[in-house]
Amino acid sequence: MIAISNQSTSLKRADNLNLMLDYLLKQIYDEDMEFYAVSPKKFIILSITTFGLFEFYWFYKNWQAIKRHNGSKISPFWRSVFIFFTCNQLFKEILHSAKINGYAEKYSPGWITFFYIALAILWRLPDPWWIISTFSFVPLLSVQRAINFNNSKVNPNYIKNNKFSGRVIMVIAIGGALLFLVLMGTVGL
Repeated sequence: MIAISNQSTSLKRADNLNLMLDYLLKQIYDEDMEFYAVSPKKFIILSITTFGLFEFYWFYKNWQAIKRHNGSKISPFWRSVFIFFTCNQLFKEILHSAKINGYAEKYSPGWITFFYIALAILWRLPDPWWIISTFSFVPLLSVQRAINFNNSKVNPNYIKNNKFSGRVIMVIAIGGALLFLVLMGTVGL
């Protein structure tokens, strides 16, 4: 009888601890977190035509959203510079916020981090194999899908960021031309 009572007490303590952790997580990650929204099409085009530089901007904007929301003293700039060391934490925060808002899809922040870093460092490969690194944005599409879902729940009127302004079109045109020249040089035409 005493053993059953001790087990019951232990289970109640574990339940109380879980409730307390859930409460604390909701205080830290409330449902109002809005991240940097961008349509998948725009994300892909900008990532390719800027040779991955848009991804640094994307990381910066998401870290900036976290800093603004949590009031933390993080540096979005340095978190974006040291992207390989901080991206996993960002992916976890985004997934957690999206799940709080009812996101049913799952992704593994660890695997996304692994594939993102693996693809990003392939630029060191010899010609023409380095071209594979231009697809480093692919693992980030799952994260962006979670962001767009999260933002739609937090703010039904959120800006979808799917339009191409004149400045963005200029970046795409210049980046596309450079990409074309680089590819022609790589394949020897």
